[in-house]
Amino acid sequence: EFHRANFIAICARSGAVVTPNSGTVLQSSTRRMLLELARDEGLQVEERDVGLQELLSGGFSELAACGTSYVVTRLRSLTTEDGSVHRFGELRKLEQLRKRLVEIQRGEAEDRFRWMLPLDA
Repeated sequence: EFHRANFIAICARSGAVVTPNSGTVLQSSTRRMLLELARDEGLQVEERDVGLQELLSGGFSELAACGTSYVVTRLRSLTTEDGSVHRFGELRKLEQLRKRLVEIQRGEAEDRFRWMLPLDA
């Protein structure tokens, strides 16, 4: 996990949306909505353990942080203690999910999930 954000990725092998399943990490509403959108779009969602070795060995084609202020923000690289730099690809699937979520939040796309509720003045 990241500072004030959850980890979200696309598995290089299966194309699934992957996020850690942890009882110690606060699950954000943004993460929950992104996973719901992924399922709605027919993507497989895996909530499971994610090891550092999987991250460093190219196990993910897309890597990002997600949260209220981040929405979805790409992780470009990770530098390990030995100075090795591991770079990660552009966001494609995760960017599509981010775009759809923001459109729903702005009222530009249909909200079939009933996330956005009008407030009476």
